[in-house]
Amino acid sequence: MTEPLRYTLRFRDYWAFHCLSQFCSPITQLLLVLCGAAFGRWAWLEGEGLGTVAAVGLAAYAAFWLLQCLFNALHLASRNNRALLAAHTVTTSPEGLRDSTESYDCLYRWRGVSRVADYGVVVAVYTSAVDAVVLPGRAFTAAAQRREWVAQLRACAGKA
Repeated sequence: MTEPLRYTLRFRDYWAFHCLSQFCSPITQLLLVLCGAAFGRWAWLEGEGLGTVAAVGLAAYAAFWLLQCLFNALHLASRNNRALLAAHTVTTSPEGLRDSTESYDCLYRWRGVSRVADYGVVVAVYTSAVDAVVLPGRAFTAAAQRREWVAQLRACAGKA
């Protein structure tokens, strides 16, 4: 198995995970595209041209994403995340993925890992539809180590 990863999870890592996870969600995308389309339709009903309708729809879509990211920041900041926003040691073994801090020691068996997503700034090892062990990019010493970890995590979880 790979060498342990040691890092401190920061608020911006946790926030980036939530925003990127939602951005890659087809359901969230559909909802926000529909919101943008509704604003575009409103502009169309007001007699605006196709260019203006498209611009209004895209601006509304972007504004809704901005609001979603701001909501995530406010929501996450309002919670007690001391146990999560801490120094982590993450290891892999034939049993599963272990995430340890001063506050907890969790073993996620491989069959409980639903997917592994590399979002660029963070790697998310999903243990449910919305929960994940978040590995910030700075936890890896090099791009090769990151690729090795992601490949191993996917192989062990049967998601390769």
